[in-house]
Amino acid sequence: MIRLAVVAEGQTEEEFVKQMLDPQLQQFGVPATPVLLDRARNRSAGGGHVTVPKLVLEVAHLSKSFDAVTTLIDFYGFKGKEQRSVDELESVIRKGVEEK
Repeated sequence: MIRLAVVAEGQTEEEFVKQMLDPQLQQFGVPATPVLLDRARNRSAGGGHVTVPKLVLEVAHLSKSFDAVTTLIDFYGFKGKEQRSVDELESVIRKGVEEK
């Protein structure tokens, strides 16, 4: 069994993982556990305010407890993305996690 953590930006993404993704992946022995990103853990705060440093810390931390970690983040609301593409942000995040 592979334990998968899905870093979710907010409650909507968390519910998507619970209602849609997890039931499908369970069929293959891969339970998907949603993990709300820092600010969203406070239920009244909602999602948003996603940054590279926040994601790097969260993914690096979760990688110690899970076999695999992925994200479900809205690129539109990503803070500090500057002119970087999705691929460039993913590369920066991956490098940051590897360095941690």
